[in-house]
Amino acid sequence: MSVQTLRRWDKEGKLKPVRIGKERRYREEDLLKFIGEDRPNAVAIYARVSSHDQRKDLEAQIEFLRRAVAGSFSQVYEVRDIASGLKGNRKGLLKLIDLAKTRKIRAVAVTYPYKIWF
Repeated sequence: MSVQTLRRWDKEGKLKPVRIGKERRYREEDLLKFIGEDRPNAVAIYARVSSHDQRKDLEAQIEFLRRAVAGSFSQVYEVRDIASGLKGNRKGLLKLIDLAKTRKIRAVAVTYPYKIWF
């Protein structure tokens, strides 16, 4: 979209910008909704541990994240990995990237350690 188009929509009351000095900023959600590409209200919760011995910790992370996002999103994807954090080809991580690339989620929630990060 051109700057002139955004200014016209602002003037017509179709979009409401956030003004920072003389600049106008638009929320991505507002722009997508306006052009008919509304993002889903979905989140992916991602938990990872390094070994099978840490399975209890993996489940604790998932439960913590479930409670943290409860009621905030209409859909929650649970993604888990039991693998080294240094490996970039983790099955769960690749699924997470795919969810983001295909715009099926609007946020990712992870713990470190037991703090929620979006």
